[in-house]
Amino acid sequence: MWFDILKDSKQVSRTMGSIDWENEEIPDTQEEDCLQWVKDFNGLIEQFKKTVGSSDNAEHAWYLTSLSPSQEHNEIVCKVFSEIKELGSKGWDFNEDNWHKLGEERDWNARLDTSKGVSFCFMYYDGDGYQAILEIVKDGKPIIDSVINSHSSDPFDDYFRTIMRSYDGKGTEPNPDYKGDKKSKEINKLIIQINEHFQKIAPSVKFYRYDRWKDRK
Repeated sequence: MWFDILKDSKQVSRTMGSIDWENEEIPDTQEEDCLQWVKDFNGLIEQFKKTVGSSDNAEHAWYLTSLSPSQEHNEIVCKVFSEIKELGSKGWDFNEDNWHKLGEERDWNARLDTSKGVSFCFMYYDGDGYQAILEIVKDGKPIIDSVINSHSSDPFDDYFRTIMRSYDGKGTEPNPDYKGDKKSKEINKLIIQINEHFQKIAPSVKFYRYDRWKDRK
């Protein structure tokens, strides 16, 4: 019996002696910083605000908001991003403002209750309107609220239409509200940056990557 104990002790010593403590890799326990994506998007929203400014024309107004995220919600944001990527792998294209409950299959025949648990909306659309949206609600309160939204394409007219709209598409009257080539290039660059930022979470939104500067009229 004492021989077995001595043998096991030697075996442990040999095992311990074989470990290179100086070069041993320590597992990385640092949490992924998912909030950085939100902060970067908020930065793009602020640049967008400065570029478009304000408008007295209600049809040319934007809804813009960029709520500063709290570090305590980083884990929730990571879980939301993971679920968005999973939805993307199933063919979701994120071009509508659909809300989802984190960790649950959406019942489209029932109203989604955002007063309990975590719910989110992730959307990118560029067509008859423009939306770049990430909203996350926890127990009825917004914890992420980063939005660029216009329900029509009219606000882009001042930046990409040198000619007034016409019913037959053959108008020649100059657009008196056109902001000029410099502003047009600025906002075009921002829109492309925002699209590429959303592609980091959902590559499918590349479908809506437009170069308006090239297509302006």
